Amino acid sequence: MEKNDLYSIAWALLLIFISYPLIIHHDSDSKHLQLLVDDPESFRNETLNKSMSSLNYCEAKWPLFGPRNMKYTRKPKQITMVASYPGSGARLSKKLMQAMSGGMVCSDVRIQKCKDRNDYLTVKTHFPTGNSPGKSFERFASVQRSVLLIRNPAKAMPSWFSFIYEREHHVPGHSAKAPLEEWINFRGKNFNTSLQAWVRHTQFWLEHNRKENTLIVTFEHLVDPQTGPDELEKFERFVSQSSGIPLIQEPEDIPCMWDYVVNSRGGEMQSHRTGGPKLYPYTDEQIDMIVSELSAIGKNYAEIANIMNDYITEVLELQAAARSKTL
Repeated sequence: MEKNDLYSIAWALLLIFISYPLIIHHDSDSKHLQLLVDDPESFRNETLNKSMSSLNYCEAKWPLFGPRNMKYTRKPKQITMVASYPGSGARLSKKLMQAMSGGMVCSDVRIQKCKDRNDYLTVKTHFPTGNSPGKSFERFASVQRSVLLIRNPAKAMPSWFSFIYEREHHVPGHSAKAPLEEWINFRGKNFNTSLQAWVRHTQFWLEHNRKENTLIVTFEHLVDPQTGPDELEKFERFVSQSSGIPLIQEPEDIPCMWDYVVNSRGGEMQSHRTGGPKLYPYTDEQIDMIVSELSAIGKNYAEIANIMNDYITEVLELQAAARSKTL
C-alpha cells in the first residue's frame, strides 16, 4: 500500500473519531457521512471547524475574525461611539465588538475605510485628546449613544507611553513595554498634561450624552475573568439597542468568545507587551495629584464614584509597592 494511501486512511479515521459525537448529535447524519464520500476535503474542513467549536465549549460563530467584509441587510437605527483615553483598551474593545457583531468597527480618524458603507455599528474615538482631532470628530458629534471605556489613569498613561515608545523605535505595536528610564523622562515632562487630558476626556464623555444613553465600561472589569463576560454582555446589549440589530453571538456563548479574544486564541494577538518594569512609579507629588483628580471626579459624577474610589485604592497600593522597592 502506498504511503499516501495510508495517510488518507489515517486522516479519515481520525476525522470520523473526532466527528462521531457531532454526527450523532445532528439530524443530518446521512448528509454528513455522504460528504465524507463525495468530498473528503470539505468534510475535513467542516469537521475541524465544528470540532474547534466543541473544544472551546461553546457554539460561538467561527471564525471570529473573518467577517470584516460582512454587510448587514439593513442600516442600523443609530451607531454607538466607543470612547477611550489612549492606553485604555480601545484595540481590545474593537476586537471584541467585531466578534460580537460580525461586522466592521470604524474609527473617527480612519473613517475613509468606512465611507462606502452605512452598516457599521460602532465608531471608536479618543476625542477630545489629540489622537482624535476635532475635525475627525465633527461628523459624529451629534451621535446620541456612547460607551465610555475607562481605565485607571495611573495604568493608562504608561500604557499609552509604551505605544509612543514602540512607534518612535519602530517596534511592532503592542509588543514592548517602555524601559523604566524612558518612562521617568516622559513622566517628568508630560505628567501634568497627560493627567489633565485623561480628566477632560472622562468629563467630556460623562456629559456628552444623557446618562441613559451612556454606558460606562471599565477596562479592569472587561479583562477580569470573573467580570469580563458580564461586562461584555452589557456592551453587546447596549450596542444592539442602539442599532436595532441583534448581534451574532448568543448570550450563553459570550464567556467562551470573551476568552477566545482576550486570551489571544484567535487569529490576531491582543496586547501582550514584554520587557520593561512590572511597575511604572510616580513621585509622591504626582500620586497626590492623581488621587485629587479621581476624588473630584467621584464627587462630581455620582455614577462613577465607586469606580473612582477603587482607582484611588489601586493608586495608593501602587505608591506603597513603589516605596517598598526603593527601601
